[in-house]
Amino acid sequence: MTSIAVYSDLQADDTEAFAEFALTHAMSHEQILDAIALSGDAIPHYPYFEVTQWDQDWLQNHQSEHQAIYTVLGLTGLPDLASVDLKNDNELKTWMDLHQQVHYNINLALGL
Repeated sequence: MTSIAVYSDLQADDTEAFAEFALTHAMSHEQILDAIALSGDAIPHYPYFEVTQWDQDWLQNHQSEHQAIYTVLGLTGLPDLASVDLKNDNELKTWMDLHQQVHYNINLALGL
């Protein structure tokens, strides 16, 4: 299982850590989508490996993908991961915590 938890203290201006997080996050989404595909389901997928920055399009696409994952898995209570200023360290910290919980819920549901 690929875990994004190690990046819970990511700082908004740490471009090196962001690059590491982006790779780990992309791998996590690939694992999730592969597990979902094994059950015969498919969802729209955002090309996370190509991400070089977070912007509003990324946030919206990411939210949409998580919503599709939650729907396929029958999960509820997805927090809003799209309405955040990721350049603000406090908002980023809150977002990382919420995002980590979302991935945990998904991984638990998939047995990853």
